[in-house]
Amino acid sequence: MAYFIKQTDEIFPIAADFSDVLATGETIVTESSEVIAYDSDDIDVSSTILVANSKDVLGSILLIKVQSGTDGKKYKITFKAVTSNSNLYELDVTMIIKDE
Repeated sequence: MAYFIKQTDEIFPIAADFSDVLATGETIVTESSEVIAYDSDDIDVSSTILVANSKDVLGSILLIKVQSGTDGKKYKITFKAVTSNSNLYELDVTMIIKDE
């Protein structure tokens, strides 16, 4: 699983690229796709970790802005891309909070 390190106060976009699974002409449907953040207890913490209304699609890439987090904690961010062919693809990324 891919991961990245973020400091508590940082706010920036992260992305999942689905180009390797999309068929020719298949697109990601922004309204139906979602991104969810989970803490280490598998509790949905999206309202704390993900910036509201920041989800976007650029071609085969699903993006969201991340914020906040607790120093020393890990969060799983799950990108769920729904496509114009009614397919659902998922990609998980681990966010590690490390204030230096």
